[in-house]
Amino acid sequence: MLFLQKRQRVWKKRFYVFIVFYAAVTLAAQIFAQTTKQLLALSYVMIFSAWILPFLPGVFCRALRLPHLYLIDVIFDSFLLLAVTFASLLNGYTLIPHFDKVLHTIAGFLFAEGGMLFYYYLKPNHRLQKTDGARVSWAALLSSMALGQLWEIYEFTASLVSGGTYDPQLVKTTGVTDTMTDMIVCTLGGLVTALFCWRYYKTGKKDLMTKILLEFVEPAN
Repeated sequence: MLFLQKRQRVWKKRFYVFIVFYAAVTLAAQIFAQTTKQLLALSYVMIFSAWILPFLPGVFCRALRLPHLYLIDVIFDSFLLLAVTFASLLNGYTLIPHFDKVLHTIAGFLFAEGGMLFYYYLKPNHRLQKTDGARVSWAALLSSMALGQLWEIYEFTASLVSGGTYDPQLVKTTGVTDTMTDMIVCTLGGLVTALFCWRYYKTGKKDLMTKILLEFVEPAN
């Protein structure tokens, strides 16, 4: 059984508490941005995204005919609070130097985690085995690299569509430097995750990322 039903019930309760917190913070950020007139034309797209994107993990699970993964919801929505609510609606990119790089590094960890989970979704018996170490580590690293590239395509497209009026990461003016540094830190996040994953399969020593993995995947008997 791939997904541990007992843990799912625990995270379901936590998710309902968290989504109330998410809604309250996002609404407050939206009101603040509107009253201080900080919103640009495409920022309204960010408001729309902040309320629609939390449904994405559930849609993804249904598309793959998976149970609703509530821990993934909590992780994904936590990232949305940083990347959309704080960074875009509250000008977090301006308030905190290099905050864009921080987000891309965190994304590298999350993309790598998603790659590991997807590996076990594709694996016929869905069970964690010690011999999986190399393949899972590569899945983690390559997922962070591929998805990091897709993020850069999104940022570039957003800048083009808005005519440069929505360009918080200054993609249009920083050019290849911004794109490359974003991809590098995202890859570093994936590399660190892959190395810790490899260590777990070799030594059994757990860290945050492997603990998340074990919330969903149970070892073979």
